[in-house]
Amino acid sequence: MDEGTRSEWLGLQTALVCDVMDAMGYRHQILPWEIQSLVLGTKLFGPAFTVLGRMAVDDSENDNSIRVEMLRQIPEGSVAVMSAADSRDSAHWGEITALAARNNGCIGAVVDGGTRDVAKLLEYGFPVFARFRSPAGSTGRWSVKCWQVPIRVEDVSIRPGDYIFGDEDGVVVVPKEILSETLKLAVEKRDKEAGMRKALAAGVTIDKVFKDFGHF
Repeated sequence: MDEGTRSEWLGLQTALVCDVMDAMGYRHQILPWEIQSLVLGTKLFGPAFTVLGRMAVDDSENDNSIRVEMLRQIPEGSVAVMSAADSRDSAHWGEITALAARNNGCIGAVVDGGTRDVAKLLEYGFPVFARFRSPAGSTGRWSVKCWQVPIRVEDVSIRPGDYIFGDEDGVVVVPKEILSETLKLAVEKRDKEAGMRKALAAGVTIDKVFKDFGHF
């Protein structure tokens, strides 16, 4: 994807994109509301590099070698999307993982689970969206199983290469086959809403705005 197109996406909001995909019949593309950015003002857009994990068999289990291989394969420009398989007793993403991923050009992470080392992640400016924060390490609690496979986060399916868009309102998944059409319609909706906003600021009544512009 060229930088111009990426900039167009980053100029949108997830709410606009959700409205457009709803109208297109894609009504199950919003990740659970608990998955939020570590800090307001964060925006993240890129193709998904999916990661699937599972609970550890026992306290001695260590997934360092497979995690190293996973991190080695993350492509430039991607967003790591991690399914923690309902694990809630540890963090699944942290400072070292983030730095290793960033060294390969990964631009951020979305974690259906926990993160830690938050102060360092903020210091590095590495965007992370996660369900929760926890100081607990994943060793002996949870392990990476495989990557670049279809995953699910509750009722949302995410395939490798689908696009992830996150901002202050949450995270949406844009199927790769509708990416261009979604952008086109979202830009049109953004411009229409700019007209509505201008009219309302000028004192035009909401019923007149609705008559002139339609659904909002």
